[in-house]
Amino acid sequence: MKLRVGAITLLTAVVGAGVLFLGAGGRMSSPATWSLDAEVIEGCSCRLFCPCFFSGPDKDFCKFNNAFRVKTGHYGGVKLDGLKFWVSGNLGDDFSDGEIEVLLLTFEPSATQAQIDAISAILGEIYPVHAKQVLGPERSSIEWVNGPTTAMARRANGKAEITLTYEKGDDGQSHVVIRNLKYMGAKQNRGFHLARSKHRATVGDETYSFNGTNGFYIEIISSGTVKAMTSQAR
Repeated sequence: MKLRVGAITLLTAVVGAGVLFLGAGGRMSSPATWSLDAEVIEGCSCRLFCPCFFSGPDKDFCKFNNAFRVKTGHYGGVKLDGLKFWVSGNLGDDFSDGEIEVLLLTFEPSATQAQIDAISAILGEIYPVHAKQVLGPERSSIEWVNGPTTAMARRANGKAEITLTYEKGDDGQSHVVIRNLKYMGAKQNRGFHLARSKHRATVGDETYSFNGTNGFYIEIISSGTVKAMTSQAR
């Protein structure tokens, strides 16, 4: 997905059962340095390879599932190593203005509130867009497996699942990989390993399902400094 606008905060923190947006009643904390090295199993409703990285969706929507596994990471003093989380939603028909339709965030039950806040702040840097509606955070165990020919992730609550079948290169064994292509706001990546995806999700009142559409595995590496929201005293 290619954005032609400056960075617009996706969200800056998830507090308790809801999401606080910039200027929506939270208190700005001091700046925190952060870093993230994470693997993503990703699929969407577009054809392979997703045209959103160059122009826009091939339909009047781009509905997606992104399953994350953090290799190493931190936000200030908050460690993120090994954390798994999930982002589902719909980018809409045209997000060149930096606005998308809906997001649902899901975290493992073991994730602390500090880790949820940290990931939420970092996602605002990785995905520099504004969501009209943000749902969650929900809690669910997440199974995440990447193999030589396939990859899969599923949420134990039954609300989302994705399977990738990797495209083979000329040698019939290694993956087809796109390199030297930027992944959203991430500073680096180790290439898009292309795949056909089968995925589904329930986001709010809608359940969607796609088969044979765009998918890829990617490892992203990024870092920076960001101010996050903290909840006001209750």
